[in-house]
Amino acid sequence: MDKTVEAILTAAELQAGLMSMARDRAACSEWPVPERPADVLFWIEDEEQLQRDQAEICPEEAEVRLPYADLLSCYAGLLRQAGVCPSLTVLRDG
Repeated sequence: MDKTVEAILTAAELQAGLMSMARDRAACSEWPVPERPADVLFWIEDEEQLQRDQAEICPEEAEVRLPYADLLSCYAGLLRQAGVCPSLTVLRDG
């Protein structure tokens, strides 16, 4: 794994548990465990969209959900800048 990508994923896990979130989301959906950075990026972007959708549905939760969605977006952007594209394997195999 590229050192930059590894550093981003490490920071994402330490700051917000994003690697754990990706594994949990996959397990709850009975989808393959994310193993590659592309798989993790898929789940980060999916979670970001989920948080934004929930903030829109329940405006009283927006104060909590939107900052988290912004953090997810930040890490997704860093991974994309490092050359990671979200995995389509998750969709195909899920």
